[in-house]
Amino acid sequence: MTRRNATILLMLAAVSWSSGGLFIKLLPWDPFSILSGRSILAAVVVLIYLRRPSIDRTGIQIVGSIGYVGAQLFFILSTQMTAAANAIFLHYTSPLYVLLFSCWFLREQPQPADWVSMSAIFLGMLLFLGDGLAISGLMGNLFGALSGIAIAAVVLCLRKQKSGEPANMILLGNLMAIAVGFPSLVQETFTLQAVGIILFLGIFQIGLSYVFFSK
Repeated sequence: MTRRNATILLMLAAVSWSSGGLFIKLLPWDPFSILSGRSILAAVVVLIYLRRPSIDRTGIQIVGSIGYVGAQLFFILSTQMTAAANAIFLHYTSPLYVLLFSCWFLREQPQPADWVSMSAIFLGMLLFLGDGLAISGLMGNLFGALSGIAIAAVVLCLRKQKSGEPANMILLGNLMAIAVGFPSLVQETFTLQAVGIILFLGIFQIGLSYVFFSK
């Protein structure tokens, strides 16, 4: 894996993730149903990629998997309960947490260029806010902040397993997410539109994107 190819995969993951807010708002399902439905499909995608999965249930794998479930659920809740700009801004505060904790957790020392990049990224993200963070939808904003912390935990745990196969952690996270939301999922109405959206969210927005990101 060259640095150039890794960067391309990261960009593909980012493009896939970017469609989440729109399609979650278009899907009139309970958040737990969305969590479980798209995780079923994402788990299949990751299984196809891994071929021979290895869930060893180490501490890092379990913590990262719990973070994965939290990141997905909190972002869905935030997207449904507050403005899309709020949810996106708060979710993508995660790089700052990654940068702050990578010294301790990964023994990776941030370079001056990293801090410059963070400043540029956050300046660009502020443009998402337009008129600013809405005070309304306070719980949605809280869930957005929690999703940012949770996804940072996922990134750190994936990186910690770089010498192995990080996608195993994503598979375990999806299996957990299926179990958490399945009782709600079986009560949903499966219209053609709903099925189409959940197929896209599961296969492309979560499944393939996390395969790209783990690589």
